[in-house]
Amino acid sequence: MKRIIEIVLLIVILIISGLVLVLQIKKNEILPNDKIKSEMLNLDLFTKQSIYEAVINNNKDLKFSEKLIFNHKLDKDFSVNRPVLVFRYSAYNCNVCTDFGIKKLEENFSDYKNNADLLFILSDFPLDNKIEYSNFIDLNKERLGIPLENANLPFFFMLIGGHVQHVFIPDSNLPEYTDIYLKEVKKRYFDN
Repeated sequence: MKRIIEIVLLIVILIISGLVLVLQIKKNEILPNDKIKSEMLNLDLFTKQSIYEAVINNNKDLKFSEKLIFNHKLDKDFSVNRPVLVFRYSAYNCNVCTDFGIKKLEENFSDYKNNADLLFILSDFPLDNKIEYSNFIDLNKERLGIPLENANLPFFFMLIGGHVQHVFIPDSNLPEYTDIYLKEVKKRYFDN
């Protein structure tokens, strides 16, 4: 009888230990189904934000003065009438987000620092900040008047005939979408 009680007690202890172990494992890892749902939610939110920003910001008319352009190291051939891919960022944007956007430009445009098809528009940096790009506009404390500038996020857009087109916010959590955007823009506007 004593032996049966010991065996039953041992079985109960093993079952409880097994349950505790299983609960600990599940507590420390996301189940694959939950991970898929989380990724789908991120993609859904990203898609909705991208559509919203495109609707709000596309076709915004930008006025660049000749003086502003030529005072900021742009080629004399620069014209807002030809398509230009713009990367707009500010010192107030998160460094990781800005660095991600620049890294993606570097991957997709080998000569991104001197490429006449690219324009870097930045603001809020100290006046003695060293700029590495040949085509840039430093707005100092000014804004372009694009609603998305208020979100403090770096973003891409095509500047075509002085109008904002194809607004896109790069997201390091979804890098493949930034690659698709840049490849499609490059193919559509810059590859002959």
